[in-house]
Amino acid sequence: MRADKRSRLEAKGWNVGTAEEFLGLTPEEAALVEIRLKLADGVRERRKQRRLTQTELAKRLGSSQSRVAKVETADESVSLDLLVRSFLALGATPSDLAEVLSSAGRQSHAPQGIKSLTAPPAEESRPYGAAKRTAECLPEFTPRVETSSPTSASARTKRRTSRSGPT
Repeated sequence: MRADKRSRLEAKGWNVGTAEEFLGLTPEEAALVEIRLKLADGVRERRKQRRLTQTELAKRLGSSQSRVAKVETADESVSLDLLVRSFLALGATPSDLAEVLSSAGRQSHAPQGIKSLTAPPAEESRPYGAAKRTAECLPEFTPRVETSSPTSASARTKRRTSRSGPT
């Protein structure tokens, strides 16, 4: 991120940091996320290089197209085992796998300079006099209790029977 943009955002109350800081990831968790993303990218790139569809790769894996789509996006429901099997099913060698894994720590998956942003406090983020809080804007709720007299109850019963028709 450019220094001038960063200083403008910070002046307006935004906190600028990395995704790891925002999510509170340990270095090990960040490395695992990076490995998953690199493997997913590797699967997608190899599949496209070989001009295979997701459905064709799914048949090779004995899986479904939707599962391959999840593999390629590094969905959290996809195991590392399936990511590696998918990569190898596309003709990758163990040395190709090692290359992908070793590159995971060297270069961040996110585009360079992209950082996470945390919004300023709520009061500052409403510049045009928007409502402060929903609770302050709502009228006080008072439940309405209807008391029914015997005559009104019988009138409702008569209306119901007249609409239902002959039985």
